[in-house]
Amino acid sequence: MLLCALKDGQPRSANELCEFIGLSNSRGSRIINTSEAKKLIEREMGKDDKRKMIFTLSDTGKIKVNEMAKEELVISNQLRDLLK
Repeated sequence: MLLCALKDGQPRSANELCEFIGLSNSRGSRIINTSEAKKLIEREMGKDDKRKMIFTLSDTGKIKVNEMAKEELVISNQLRDLLK
């Protein structure tokens, strides 16, 4: 879900990401840290407020989102075939 929140290319704050995925800030923070450790997202300081962290998809994260989109399509096709 975290990667989906960033797939539109818009940088988002930690609070925005937590709100999108529907988790508390502490739980969301763990997911953000794990995704960052896996090099799926990148963190940078806010331009106006240096205390605010802004997140974007890394190149690896973009590849992962594309892979997930392809898998979703395959699953959808398989379901469609089952419903025929």
